[in-house]
Amino acid sequence: MKRIQWIDFCRSLAIFSVVVGHITMGLRNSPVIHTGYAFSLIQAYVYSFHIPLFFFISGFLYKKYLTWHSFGKNILKKFIVLGIPYVVFSAVMFALTNLSGGQARNVVKIQSLLSIWKQPIEYLWFLYVLFFIFVYIGLLQLIIKNDIYSSLLIILLAILASFLPNPSWILREVPIWSLIFLSGCLIKRIINTPYFKVLGIFSGLIYVLYLCLLPNILGGKTINYTRISLIQLIVLLSAALFITFIIKNTFRENKITNFISKYGPITLVIYLVHMPLGSITRIALIHIGLLNPEVHLIVGVLISFFGSVIVEWFVDKVKPLDFIFYPQRYLNL
Repeated sequence: MKRIQWIDFCRSLAIFSVVVGHITMGLRNSPVIHTGYAFSLIQAYVYSFHIPLFFFISGFLYKKYLTWHSFGKNILKKFIVLGIPYVVFSAVMFALTNLSGGQARNVVKIQSLLSIWKQPIEYLWFLYVLFFIFVYIGLLQLIIKNDIYSSLLIILLAILASFLPNPSWILREVPIWSLIFLSGCLIKRIINTPYFKVLGIFSGLIYVLYLCLLPNILGGKTINYTRISLIQLIVLLSAALFITFIIKNTFRENKITNFISKYGPITLVIYLVHMPLGSITRIALIHIGLLNPEVHLIVGVLISFFGSVIVEWFVDKVKPLDFIFYPQRYLNL
C-alpha cells in the first residue's frame, strides 16, 4: 500500500514530541537536576497531543474486520508484531534501571517484569493498550454489526470508564483510548467533506482554549495518561483532531516536509529505542558533572531521536537483529 505523506508527517511530529516529552519528564524527576517552570510547560504541552495523535492516526489507518477468521488472523499478527518488541524492551528496561546506579526514575523489579501481561512497564503501556484496542474494537464491531450502534457503545463505555476510580489497563485505559482510536476511524469517512472542516475548527477552539489556560489557571499540570478525566479526554481528542486537520489542509511536499515525513515509517522503532538511549544519555551527562537542564534537554533529544534512527538503520542491515522490530519479516503472517 502506498504511503500517505501527510500521515507520515503526523507520525514524525508525534514521535519527536514523544521524545521531547519523555526527556523532559526524566529531567524533572531527576534528583540531581533542577528544572524550572518552563520544563513543566514543555511536558504539559507535548503530553496534550503526542500519544493521542498516535492513537488517532492508528484509527485512521484501521481496517474493520469483516469476518471472525480475518479477526483471528490479524489479532495473531498484532500479538506477534507488538508483543515481541514489548517483551524484549520490557527486559531492556529491567536491565537498564537495575544497572543505572540509582539514577533511574523507577527501578523495575523482577516482579514487574513477570507481570507485564497485566501491567506494562513505563512507556511500553502504549503497545499494550494499542494491542487490546484492536481486540476490543474488533470484537465489538463483529458482535454488533451496525456501525452506528457499535460506535455509540464504544463512546458510552469510554465515558463510563473515565469515571472509574482506580486505574485498570483493560477496564479503564483501553476503553478510553479506544474512543480516540475510533474517532480516527470515523474521521476517515468524512475527511474530504465540509464536515471535517467544521469539526477541525470546533476542536481547534477547544484545544487552543486549553493551551491558553494551561500556564496559569491550570498551573502547567501535565495530563496523567492513566487517570484521564472526561474533560481531559475531550481535550486530548480535540488536540488529535485539530492537529490532523491543520496538517491535512496545509501539507505540501517539499524538501523540509519530505525530510520530516521520512521518519514516519520507523516511529515504532524510535518509540522503543528512545527511552533507553535517553536514560543512558542523562546518566552519562550526570556522571561527567554536567547538570544544566537545557543542555540535557537538547543533547538528550538529539541523541534519543537520531540515535534511534541509527539503531533502526543498523538492525535493518544486520540480519536477524531486525527480528526484534520486524518479526513479520520472518513469519508467515
